[in-house]
Amino acid sequence: GSYVAVPVLRRARLDRLRLLAAIEVWVALAALASFRLAAVVNIAVGLVALACSRSWERADAEVAPVPTTADTAAGGADKAADGANEATDGQRKLVLAVFGLSGFVTLALEVVWFRVLVLYLESNTYAFTIMLATVLVGIAVGSYVAVPVLRRARLDRLRLLAAIEVWVALAALASFWLLARSYGLADRARDLVDAAEGNLRFMLVTSALAILPTTLLMGLAFPVALRVFAGRPDHADDDTGARVGLFYGVNVAGGIAGSLVAGFALVPVLGARRSLVVLATLLVASGIALAWVAAAPRLRWAVTGGAAAVFVLGAALAVPDPYEAALDHRYPDDRFLWFEEGAQTTVAIAEQPDGTRALYLDGLHQANDNPDTVRYQSLVGRLPMTLHPDPERALVIGLGGGATAGAVSAFPGVEVDVVEVAREVVEGAEFFDAVNFGVVDRANVDIRVDDGRNYLLTTDERYDVITADIILPEHAGAGKLWSVEYWELTRDALADGGIMLQWVTAHRSTAEYQMILRSFLRVYPHATLWADGSMLVGTKEPLRLDRADLEAKLADPDIAELLADAGFTDVDALLARYTNGPAEIRAFVGDGPLLTDDHPRLEYFRSLDVGPSPADLSGIVGGDVREVLRE
Repeated sequence: GSYVAVPVLRRARLDRLRLLAAIEVWVALAALASFRLAAVVNIAVGLVALACSRSWERADAEVAPVPTTADTAAGGADKAADGANEATDGQRKLVLAVFGLSGFVTLALEVVWFRVLVLYLESNTYAFTIMLATVLVGIAVGSYVAVPVLRRARLDRLRLLAAIEVWVALAALASFWLLARSYGLADRARDLVDAAEGNLRFMLVTSALAILPTTLLMGLAFPVALRVFAGRPDHADDDTGARVGLFYGVNVAGGIAGSLVAGFALVPVLGARRSLVVLATLLVASGIALAWVAAAPRLRWAVTGGAAAVFVLGAALAVPDPYEAALDHRYPDDRFLWFEEGAQTTVAIAEQPDGTRALYLDGLHQANDNPDTVRYQSLVGRLPMTLHPDPERALVIGLGGGATAGAVSAFPGVEVDVVEVAREVVEGAEFFDAVNFGVVDRANVDIRVDDGRNYLLTTDERYDVITADIILPEHAGAGKLWSVEYWELTRDALADGGIMLQWVTAHRSTAEYQMILRSFLRVYPHATLWADGSMLVGTKEPLRLDRADLEAKLADPDIAELLADAGFTDVDALLARYTNGPAEIRAFVGDGPLLTDDHPRLEYFRSLDVGPSPADLSGIVGGDVREVLRE
């Protein structure tokens, strides 16, 4: 038993330690250096294992103890007792198939859990790290618990394995029930703790409540199944190592398939709740198959019927919709109009009590049709379109509710490409046609379902204006749209005289705000700041505005109507939104760290000593627009 369980435990323990250290190591060493360190550690572990293996082989060859009569008798009794429980070749093949399927279900469950847990935790790197650590800790502890169990010689391991598979299915079903029922308790727990450390503790407790029971049972099942398949470690033959390797290989292959199928098929097609039921069904079917070959004939139908009845009852009564529970708790007064789960995000459209229509992505508010919100988000599109003398091609990264992209597309004579990573967001934007100029169906708009960063990496198009929807940098994966390398891609995609606008959140600390400006300035050394410090305008050459050109734009009735809605009733109103130029920005940010793909610092914001929020902008407002204006 120890021989089988300890390698599993050691592997999970190592992974767990890596995860617990991941945040600090990533920030301290950077992404690439962290990967290199992990590779070096794994190589070192492999070399140590190889050296130990060779030394043990030599020791075994040199030491050949002669068994005594008592040893022979005791060993014979053990072997006779345990031999009765040894699996047949047919049973071993079934166990191998079951644990290929178990690997599939385990990784698929991780995908489903993470998609649901972001509603209860936060959509950031910490939530994923904590969830994965919980999974590995559960597997490690479960494997450790299996050690004394496997030492029992008379244990019917095949029947035990069948029971564990059914228990795992029921625990997985219960995970959504626990999550939904614990929301109020979790909120009360959050009130008892403060800021980052307390919130991380809350995330850990919530993740453990939902995931740990299932993963403990998964950890228990793994060494039991390996013991059945590979046989007794003290009776190893020439094929034992091959059987262990085959077992691990099939399980890993199943896990790879499970992660792909869950992320790209199950959740988008069936949703999280139905996906969970399907995965639990596979586990119950595995348990029934194992019980069928292990049980006496008269017990087979009883086992099958009982397991099926328990599963059907549990699936029908115990599995709530986790999204519905989370959204009802967060927004109890909203009336939800539309809801869709996709491969990238879960989108919900709701009507608030005052009639405002809101867009939620993974339970977080992203956009609404409140006039003030629409006006601000539209400004992210209107400002660069106004500053450019004659924009013909524009690119918008991210769609959201469509206010930014719609504002760009409403300018006469412009062709607009919009790149949105989630198809469900595109469908949801149609609920905001009244305020986004019907952007989804406009003839001059081409919406591409793609990753914005990858699109910039592969496109040969050149744009007069590039802007992006409002995207919060602390969200998991958002760092790739807040880095020097990303802004370099936007610069490369700009036509001569082109303008890039980057929205900047001033709600973060001064240090984080300066880091964003400093990184943007590295790529766009002629950058200017607008809209009270919340919008960066990047150009390849120094920005030069011509008052006569701006007045001519305002003389066009169509453009004048668009700009009036943004508050630009005349040229002076537009120029009043100027905050400062590159020299003042450079003096304000000083020297310091940059945001790069290798150092996505804003995603790891809890590891940064950044000071209080929001940012103090008193040192950067009040610039002179005559620096960029040609009268």
